[in-house]
Amino acid sequence: MCYTYLMQTITSRDWKAILIIGAGVGLLVQPLVANLWPVISLPFRVVISLGFMVLSVSIPLQVVIFLGFAVLAPVALWIAAMLTRWLPGIFQFAKFAAVGTLNSFVDLGVLNLQIWFFGGTAGLAYGVYKSVSFVVANANSFVWNKHWTFNEKKPTTGREALLFYLVAAAGWAVNVAVASVVVNYVAAPTSIAPKLWANIGAILGMVFSLAINFLGYKYLVFKEK
Repeated sequence: MCYTYLMQTITSRDWKAILIIGAGVGLLVQPLVANLWPVISLPFRVVISLGFMVLSVSIPLQVVIFLGFAVLAPVALWIAAMLTRWLPGIFQFAKFAAVGTLNSFVDLGVLNLQIWFFGGTAGLAYGVYKSVSFVVANANSFVWNKHWTFNEKKPTTGREALLFYLVAAAGWAVNVAVASVVVNYVAAPTSIAPKLWANIGAILGMVFSLAINFLGYKYLVFKEK
């Protein structure tokens, strides 16, 4: 069963994958929310007017975030499929971006779990935490990008795995370097909460390594024959 929108077909496999990714991101963001709650504590209320009465419903931020990602991920993929008429290749990049988003929150989730369990948001400890979270995220990245984004059918070879980790190492170097500079040097003179800076650094590191990862995976690791 599949659905066709203009020039791009979204298969049932694509729908299942994007739903899993959306729900996964919604769950993985929870450690980040819990860690930053004192910093970004925002009440979320829904006001419902029934004509004769008004109901004010308080919804936990965690639930709102989970549902938001679970719904927005499939919508974003559908929009990318629609745009392929004008932007060939956007659908594959959208899949890569979806996997990248999942990886980002695997990265952030593991990072915040370490901060929560062991404490410490700067110096050598932060570098170690960031390295561990990046390694875990890239193991996840290999599986999703190989079998879904680039739809590689062949068994994994040693050469493919080596190239993948070489590209990942380049991304890791950029990712950790940018994040560490932001946390240890940019954040130092400010009064912003260290936990918030830790996550800002992580996000900026991901952004800078995105182009390296996509080009490396597409043209070196999972290149089309």
